[in-house]
Amino acid sequence: MKNALAYLRQLYVDGVLNQEFITTENSGMREKTYTGQAASSIDYVTNYINYVQNTTAANKYTEMHLVYKIVGPEGFGGSLNEATQTAFVVSSKTKNPDAAVKVLETIVTDPEVYPAFFGIGLEGKHYTLDANKAIVPSAKAANSGYKYTLNYLSDSFIDIDINNLAFALTPALKQGLPKQIEHIKAMSANLGPNHAADVPVGVSVAYDRVAPSIKSTRESIATKIIVGTVSLEQGLAEYENFWKSINGPKILEELNAAR
Repeated sequence: MKNALAYLRQLYVDGVLNQEFITTENSGMREKTYTGQAASSIDYVTNYINYVQNTTAANKYTEMHLVYKIVGPEGFGGSLNEATQTAFVVSSKTKNPDAAVKVLETIVTDPEVYPAFFGIGLEGKHYTLDANKAIVPSAKAANSGYKYTLNYLSDSFIDIDINNLAFALTPALKQGLPKQIEHIKAMSANLGPNHAADVPVGVSVAYDRVAPSIKSTRESIATKIIVGTVSLEQGLAEYENFWKSINGPKILEELNAAR
């Protein structure tokens, strides 16, 4: 972590790392990449088509080269935020958990329901098909900003045949989807562990009480080190003091006992 923070600090000083990174939202990072103001950004593989379409729209077309995993000189590394993926949950207070699970099963396993749920909608309600089978949004859907997408459809474990859909693809999707599916399949072999999800709620009372502050404090101190508000040594000392204040050793003891 020391080496990583020192490296990020140097990238910031050299101007390689966007000096507005603290306040830059995803939309801002994407916009800069679309228009050629940034060389790269961190994003989901399922947004590949968006990059191709938007660089074209901005008259800055470029073939996007995806990096699935970054590994350092000592063999350490990871696949950024792609390890999280999608999770569905059922409330413990639901009156009929079996029915809730059945709904989820249908959403993710039915080849007709899945496309409807993940960005396309229902024919006759959200859209109709014209003579060429092109999707035409209903007036209500259009007024709500309807714009169908297949980004997450191609992330499904269901093998959807994009050449045999009930509707016609736009030229941009016809061109981009095969490449996106290719990227998703290549990326899946590089997924790393999602360590944050390895800590379930309820196994450590000490952890559950302070979990949000651990994340926010870690990010806050890392940011201060990168921008130079504090030195690397000062920042790590600050985190050590915080860790002691929340009884970090007790948290580790409880979490390790539950593994």
